[in-house]
Amino acid sequence: MSQPRLSVIVNTFNRRDTLLRCLDALARQTLHPSLFEIVVVDDGSTDDTLEAVRQWRQAHPGLTLRELAVTHGGYSASRNAGLRIAAAPLVLFIGDDVLL
Repeated sequence: MSQPRLSVIVNTFNRRDTLLRCLDALARQTLHPSLFEIVVVDDGSTDDTLEAVRQWRQAHPGLTLRELAVTHGGYSASRNAGLRIAAAPLVLFIGDDVLL
């Protein structure tokens, strides 16, 4: 797989259902899936967010999605954690309540 052009970093904390709607919207984009990746940063959720993300990824094999679990440190810390693992030269930060 070639390097994506865009990393979409989505931060979340205990909002599994909201996050899944956000991911569904990203899956409907017309940009070819090879051109972007999705990085979900779970900021210490205590619900089953990570398991839901893993199941979502299995249901969407054509998309590149990586998840990262971090200790609850707040929005800025989780954004920085996502940035460290982003593979693309362009980065878009969105909240889990954004429907693109």
